Amino acid sequence: MRENGIVVGSVRTWRCITTKADQLNAVATNELDRDFTATRVNEKWVTDVTFVPTEEG
Repeated sequence: MRENGIVVGSVRTWRCITTKADQLNAVATNELDRDFTATRVNEKWVTDVTFVPTEEG
């Protein structure tokens, strides 16, 4: 393509949309308040979900 002078007009980059504004859904309370120390097994579980693909997007 470069030898024939053909160039791409635009490049679309894929972008993950992770936030939908919804006033009806409240933010969950911060139960741990950044205190991740546990005194027994399975006392505190945490996770971070960044992106979960669904049919709805």
